[in-house]
Amino acid sequence: MKKSEKILLDLINLQMQPFSIHYDSIPEIPYEFYLTFETTREQEAGFIKQADEYLKRKRKSKKERGIIIDNFILDYGLKTKREV
Repeated sequence: MKKSEKILLDLINLQMQPFSIHYDSIPEIPYEFYLTFETTREQEAGFIKQADEYLKRKRKSKKERGIIIDNFILDYGLKTKREV
């Protein structure tokens, strides 16, 4: 597995922690899983903070971390619940 694939799977698993779901533990998980789950703005902010710490441990620069997180959320980010 390439480093970029490992980082992607780790970020997916980090994002799915509130749902007690691990990507590898569900054989039938749909490719577009991120459309199935919703998150709050607070949960998303928590995920961003955790993702930044994870990427920092992977020795990514602040600029790289921002780009990786932004692209991840754009491509795989969970739907955010609308607040009424």
